Amino acid sequence: MNIRKNDGFVLIQVLVFVMVVLLFLTSLFSASVFRAKIARMRIQKEEAKQAAEVALQLIKIEIENGNSEWIESGLPKIKTTLEFESDDGEIIISIPVVIWSECEEDGISLFAEAEIGSRKETAHMVLNLSQDNELITDSNAEVATSSTATLSGGGNPDA
Repeated sequence: MNIRKNDGFVLIQVLVFVMVVLLFLTSLFSASVFRAKIARMRIQKEEAKQAAEVALQLIKIEIENGNSEWIESGLPKIKTTLEFESDDGEIIISIPVVIWSECEEDGISLFAEAEIGSRKETAHMVLNLSQDNELITDSNAEVATSSTATLSGGGNPDA
C-alpha cells in the first residue's frame, strides 16, 4: 500500500485562494459603497446650496417688483418650500427652505437656508439701497435655469 504525504494539500491551497479572493472582493465592495456615500453627500450639499441661492434670487425679484415692506421692516424667519417644475410639467421637486432678512443702514441682507437629505446649506446676499430706500440692482443678476422655481407659502419655522 502506497501512502501519500500530500493528501489534502491541494484542498488547503484552493481554500486559501478562495479566501484571498473573497477578502479582495469584500474590500472592493466596501470602498465602492463608501465612495457612493461620499458622492451622494456632495450632490446633496450642492443641491442645497443651489436651492438656497435660487430662493435668494426669488426674494430679490419679489423686492424688485415692489414689495418694499421687507426693505423697511425686515423679514422674520419663514419656513417655506421651493418647488421646481420641469419644462414639460411632469416632474415637481419640493425643497424645504427657511428665508429671512435683516435691515442694515445702507442695504438689506437676505438669507436662505435649504436642507436636502442630511445636508443643510445657507446662502447670503446683500442688496444695496439708495438714499430714498430704492433698490440698486445689477442688470446681469438674473438666474438662468431650464426649470421653473417658485416659493410656496409657509409659516414660522420656530412654531
